[in-house]
Amino acid sequence: MSILKIFVVFGFAVALALLVGLLLFDAPLEYGLDCNRFAGVCTFSQRLLIRSKTGQAKIGSLRQAEVRVVPGRRGSPRIIISVRSNGAGPDWFFADYSSQGEAEADAGKINRFLQDPSDGRLLVTRTVKGIYLLAWILIPVVAALIVAIAALLLSRRRARPDPESKRGNQVRG
Repeated sequence: MSILKIFVVFGFAVALALLVGLLLFDAPLEYGLDCNRFAGVCTFSQRLLIRSKTGQAKIGSLRQAEVRVVPGRRGSPRIIISVRSNGAGPDWFFADYSSQGEAEADAGKINRFLQDPSDGRLLVTRTVKGIYLLAWILIPVVAALIVAIAALLLSRRRARPDPESKRGNQVRG
Protein backbone atom coordinates (compact mmCIF):
# COMPACT_ATOMS: atom_id res chain seq x y z
CA MET A 1 0.00 0.00 0.00
CA SER A 2 1.43 3.36 -0.95
CA ILE A 3 2.15 6.17 1.47
CA LEU A 4 -0.53 8.28 -0.26
CA LYS A 5 -3.21 5.69 0.51
CA ILE A 6 -2.10 5.53 4.13
CA PHE A 7 -2.38 9.33 4.41
CA VAL A 8 -5.87 9.28 2.84
CA VAL A 9 -7.07 6.57 5.23
CA PHE A 10 -5.43 8.36 8.16
CA GLY A 11 -7.07 11.67 7.15
CA PHE A 12 -10.46 9.96 6.96
CA ALA A 13 -9.93 8.42 10.42
CA VAL A 14 -8.97 11.82 11.87
CA ALA A 15 -12.06 13.48 10.35
CA LEU A 16 -14.32 10.76 11.79
CA ALA A 17 -12.58 11.01 15.16
CA LEU A 18 -13.25 14.76 15.23
CA LEU A 19 -16.90 14.19 14.38
CA VAL A 20 -17.21 11.62 17.16
CA GLY A 21 -15.46 14.07 19.50
CA LEU A 22 -18.06 16.71 18.71
CA LEU A 23 -20.78 14.19 19.51
CA LEU A 24 -19.10 13.24 22.76
CA PHE A 25 -18.73 16.77 24.01
CA ASP A 26 -21.49 18.88 22.48
CA ALA A 27 -24.54 17.04 21.20
CA PRO A 28 -27.27 16.42 23.78
CA LEU A 29 -28.64 12.89 23.88
CA GLU A 30 -31.45 13.70 26.26
CA TYR A 31 -33.16 16.79 27.65
CA GLY A 32 -34.97 16.70 30.95
CA LEU A 33 -37.22 18.96 32.99
CA ASP A 34 -38.01 17.86 36.54
CA CYS A 35 -40.26 20.22 38.49
CA ASN A 36 -41.00 19.48 42.13
CA ARG A 37 -43.53 21.87 43.65
CA PHE A 38 -42.70 20.70 47.21
CA ALA A 39 -39.03 21.64 46.73
CA GLY A 40 -40.09 24.73 44.78
CA VAL A 41 -37.65 24.21 41.89
CA CYS A 42 -37.48 23.02 38.32
CA THR A 43 -34.25 21.33 37.21
CA PHE A 44 -33.35 21.68 33.54
CA SER A 45 -30.84 19.07 32.34
CA GLN A 46 -29.02 18.09 29.18
CA ARG A 47 -27.35 14.69 29.14
CA LEU A 48 -24.42 14.40 26.77
CA LEU A 49 -22.58 11.18 25.95
CA ILE A 50 -19.95 11.64 28.68
CA ARG A 51 -21.27 14.45 30.92
CA SER A 52 -24.38 16.42 31.85
CA LYS A 53 -25.37 20.07 32.18
CA THR A 54 -27.98 21.15 34.73
CA GLY A 55 -29.57 24.35 35.98
CA GLN A 56 -32.34 25.18 38.42
CA ALA A 57 -35.09 27.78 38.50
CA LYS A 58 -37.63 28.52 41.20
CA ILE A 59 -41.08 27.45 40.06
CA GLY A 60 -42.49 30.81 41.14
CA SER A 61 -40.14 32.59 38.73
CA LEU A 62 -41.46 30.68 35.67
CA ARG A 63 -44.44 31.97 33.70
CA GLN A 64 -44.99 29.78 30.63
CA ALA A 65 -43.41 27.51 28.04
CA GLU A 66 -43.50 28.53 24.41
CA VAL A 67 -42.50 26.88 21.17
CA ARG A 68 -40.26 28.97 18.98
CA VAL A 69 -38.96 28.37 15.49
CA VAL A 70 -35.58 30.04 15.10
CA PRO A 71 -33.24 30.13 12.07
CA GLY A 72 -30.67 27.36 12.23
CA ARG A 73 -26.98 27.59 11.42
CA ARG A 74 -27.20 25.17 8.49
CA GLY A 75 -30.34 26.45 6.82
CA SER A 76 -33.05 24.36 8.44
CA PRO A 77 -34.93 26.05 11.29
CA ARG A 78 -34.67 24.89 14.90
CA ILE A 79 -37.83 24.13 16.85
CA ILE A 80 -37.24 24.78 20.54
CA ILE A 81 -39.14 25.11 23.80
CA SER A 82 -38.23 28.14 25.85
CA VAL A 83 -39.62 28.50 29.38
CA ARG A 84 -40.26 32.19 29.98
CA SER A 85 -39.69 33.80 33.35
CA ASN A 86 -41.99 36.29 34.98
CA GLY A 87 -39.18 38.88 35.03
CA ALA A 88 -37.64 37.55 38.26
CA GLY A 89 -35.00 35.55 36.41
CA PRO A 90 -33.75 34.52 32.99
CA ASP A 91 -35.69 32.59 30.37
CA TRP A 92 -34.71 28.92 30.19
CA PHE A 93 -34.00 26.77 27.12
CA PHE A 94 -35.57 23.33 27.52
CA ALA A 95 -35.09 21.27 24.34
CA ASP A 96 -34.70 21.04 20.55
CA TYR A 97 -37.39 19.21 18.58
CA SER A 98 -37.68 17.82 15.07
CA SER A 99 -41.46 18.17 15.01
CA GLN A 100 -43.50 21.20 15.97
CA GLY A 101 -46.35 18.92 17.09
CA GLU A 102 -44.12 17.16 19.65
CA ALA A 103 -42.85 20.51 20.90
CA GLU A 104 -46.41 21.87 21.26
CA ALA A 105 -47.46 18.76 23.24
CA ASP A 106 -44.55 19.09 25.70
CA ALA A 107 -45.07 22.86 26.04
CA GLY A 108 -48.71 22.13 26.90
CA LYS A 109 -47.63 19.74 29.69
CA ILE A 110 -45.28 22.35 31.12
CA ASN A 111 -47.92 25.11 30.96
CA ARG A 112 -50.57 22.93 32.64
CA PHE A 113 -48.14 22.26 35.50
CA LEU A 114 -47.20 25.94 35.89
CA GLN A 115 -50.89 26.99 35.94
CA ASP A 116 -52.06 24.32 38.40
CA PRO A 117 -50.65 24.91 41.92
CA SER A 118 -52.14 21.60 43.11
CA ASP A 119 -49.95 19.59 40.68
CA GLY A 120 -46.97 18.41 42.73
CA ARG A 121 -44.57 17.05 40.13
CA LEU A 122 -43.73 17.34 36.43
CA LEU A 123 -41.20 15.20 34.60
CA VAL A 124 -40.66 15.76 30.88
CA THR A 125 -37.83 14.09 28.95
CA ARG A 126 -36.87 14.34 25.31
CA THR A 127 -34.46 11.75 23.89
CA VAL A 128 -32.57 12.51 20.68
CA LYS A 129 -32.39 9.02 19.17
CA GLY A 130 -30.49 10.08 16.05
CA ILE A 131 -27.47 11.17 18.09
CA TYR A 132 -27.39 7.82 19.93
CA LEU A 133 -27.48 5.93 16.65
CA LEU A 134 -24.84 8.10 15.00
CA ALA A 135 -22.50 7.89 17.98
CA TRP A 136 -22.74 4.10 18.27
CA ILE A 137 -22.14 3.68 14.53
CA LEU A 138 -19.19 6.07 14.33
CA ILE A 139 -17.29 4.95 17.43
CA PRO A 140 -16.64 1.39 16.12
CA VAL A 141 -15.89 2.72 12.61
CA VAL A 142 -13.23 5.11 13.93
CA ALA A 143 -11.76 2.41 16.15
CA ALA A 144 -11.59 -0.03 13.22
CA LEU A 145 -9.90 2.57 11.00
CA ILE A 146 -7.28 3.32 13.63
CA VAL A 147 -6.58 -0.40 14.12
CA ALA A 148 -6.33 -0.87 10.33
CA ILE A 149 -3.87 2.01 10.00
CA ALA A 150 -1.74 0.66 12.84
CA ALA A 151 -1.78 -2.82 11.26
CA LEU A 152 -0.73 -1.40 7.88
CA LEU A 153 2.10 0.61 9.36
CA LEU A 154 3.36 -2.34 11.40
CA SER A 155 3.11 -4.78 8.47
CA ARG A 156 5.11 -2.43 6.23
CA ARG A 157 7.93 -2.42 8.79
CA ARG A 158 7.96 -6.23 9.08
CA ALA A 159 7.73 -6.76 5.30
CA ARG A 160 11.00 -4.99 4.57
CA PRO A 161 13.75 -7.59 4.03
CA ASP A 162 16.76 -7.57 6.31
CA PRO A 163 19.92 -6.81 4.29
CA GLU A 164 21.97 -9.34 6.32
CA SER A 165 19.55 -12.19 5.57
CA LYS A 166 20.01 -11.56 1.83
CA ARG A 167 23.75 -11.92 2.17
CA GLY A 168 23.37 -15.18 4.05
CA ASN A 169 21.12 -16.59 1.33
CA GLN A 170 23.62 -15.56 -1.35
CA VAL A 171 26.54 -17.27 0.37
CA ARG A 172 24.64 -20.53 0.79
CA GLY A 173 23.32 -20.63 -2.72
